[in-house]
Amino acid sequence: MTTALKKPRCAVVLCHPRPDSFCAAVAKRAEQVARDAGFEAFERDLYAMAFDPVMHARDIGDPRGGGQSRDVSQEVALLGDPRVIMLVYPIWFGSAPALLKGYIERVLGAGFAGPGSVPVPMGPSPDLLVTIATSGATSDWIEQKGIAASAGSIFGAYVAGALAIRRAEHIAIDNVIPTMSSARGVAELDAMGQALRGILTEGGERTIAEPAVRPMAVEAPDDPIPSSITAQEDG
Repeated sequence: MTTALKKPRCAVVLCHPRPDSFCAAVAKRAEQVARDAGFEAFERDLYAMAFDPVMHARDIGDPRGGGQSRDVSQEVALLGDPRVIMLVYPIWFGSAPALLKGYIERVLGAGFAGPGSVPVPMGPSPDLLVTIATSGATSDWIEQKGIAASAGSIFGAYVAGALAIRRAEHIAIDNVIPTMSSARGVAELDAMGQALRGILTEGGERTIAEPAVRPMAVEAPDDPIPSSITAQEDG
């Protein structure tokens, strides 16, 4: 009797309040790409699950804290032991949303008490962290302000390093605006999917200094983008 090999798990963490946003469409495509690459992929929608981002004393890796909060322990158990974690989010005011930061601190960082402490990791321990960030600003403006690195590649690399995740990758999609044409929206999803496919299937290391894909040139809107990939408020 042959035993079927267990598929590696891939968690896609979405942080956007609108279920019809472009970010949501990116998360769905990322989940499908992961499945096609042989992963058991699943989505965690932080807004839909009404995740509490507030760090509590008991969440910190300190025995006096009394252990994890129930919602954290339940989320850690649900995640299991994913080989890959993807974070899909918009860049707001130059950084990732506070809700996502809370998820990183409370769930992914469970058991890490901070510098100078001895970590007792209680959260997942993946091999790969992929950050996929959208922005409503132009590529030139984002580069000029340093946001591409601070809220994107460096953000992901820092989180990966802090949580002992071996590898970090970043995909950036800029110029995501409400008037973005449906044709460009589809093209951006395809480009993201292709870049992500390469990240998931390659065996070697990639540089994290530059995003895996850069946005397409700005174009005049043609027809309204379908509600399934609405770009509203992604910037």
